[in-house]
Amino acid sequence: MAENSNSPHRLPGRTAKRKWTDEERLDAIRPLLNMARSEELLAARAAEVGTTSRSLHRWIADYEGTPPGSTKLRFDFPAAALFVAARHFAGDSPRAIHQALQSQWESLCPGKHCPCLTTIRCYLRSLPPLTPEKKEEVRL
Repeated sequence: MAENSNSPHRLPGRTAKRKWTDEERLDAIRPLLNMARSEELLAARAAEVGTTSRSLHRWIADYEGTPPGSTKLRFDFPAAALFVAARHFAGDSPRAIHQALQSQWESLCPGKHCPCLTTIRCYLRSLPPLTPEKKEEVRL
């Protein structure tokens, strides 16, 4: 059953999420395209346009044709991206990589929030496949 704003099952003070048109999304991310993006810059732009930085990450990824987690992890947290890629190529599962990343996060990116498991999975999907020949190189 779909809920609307008049539904008696909706929590008090909660409103429905705003639906953004494609044109509105493009207007929101346009100033962020073709430039280096930091988490602070995205948070500031998100506050300006009335959304979240996570939404901006997704919209930029959709626009650029990249998986959502790949952009955020690769550019905002390069040390974490290297850590995740190394563990992936060593054969660890995404969940094991995320748990290891959480335990090492403060030393890799102090003062920042650790990316969620979904971001890790998206980043891993953006990496080139590990062929049998490459697996042998990694193990050596």
